[in-house]
Amino acid sequence: WAYARGDLGHPALSRGPWTIWDGHNHVSDNNFACNLAHPASTPPWHRDPTQRMVCAGVTGDADSVVFLLHSIASVLDASKKDSFGLLHGAWTNGTQVEVEQLHTQLLEAARIYNDQRRMAGNVPVFAACVLWRTAATQYWLQCDGIMLFQPGGYADPFRAFGAPANL
Repeated sequence: WAYARGDLGHPALSRGPWTIWDGHNHVSDNNFACNLAHPASTPPWHRDPTQRMVCAGVTGDADSVVFLLHSIASVLDASKKDSFGLLHGAWTNGTQVEVEQLHTQLLEAARIYNDQRRMAGNVPVFAACVLWRTAATQYWLQCDGIMLFQPGGYADPFRAFGAPANL
C-alpha cells in the first residue's frame, strides 16, 4: 500500500513524497515514485472535452456549454439589474493538457454565446464572460467558471475596472 499527499490536477501526476506500508507502519520512501511511461505522449486516461462531464451535468465542449448558458439565461429575471448566473468551478480536474483544452472550450463557448446574443439584437440581455484567478499559479485553479450578467448592470464584473463590458 502506498499514498502521496498533494494538491494536483490528477492523482497520477503525484511524484511524491510517497508513504508506503512497511508491514508495521506507514513510512516515507523517497525511492518510491510514479513516473509516466511516455511523458510526451497522451496518457491512456486522457479525455477530450467532449468526453468530460462538467459539474453542471453537460459535456465540456463549447456547443454543450453554449446550450447550458442559454438554458440558464432563459430562467434569469432580466427585469432585475442585479440578477446574474454563476457557473462556478473551484478547480478543474485533469492533466495540464486536459485542463487547457477544457478552458479553451469555455472561452469558445462564451464567445459563441455572446456572438449569438449580439446577432439576435442583444437577446437575451445577459452576456457571458469566463472568470479567471490571476493570482493562481497552478493550472487547475486558474478558471473560476463562467458568469452571465447584464452589461452595465450591478453584477457586471467589468464595472470594477471603471467601464461596463463591451459585449
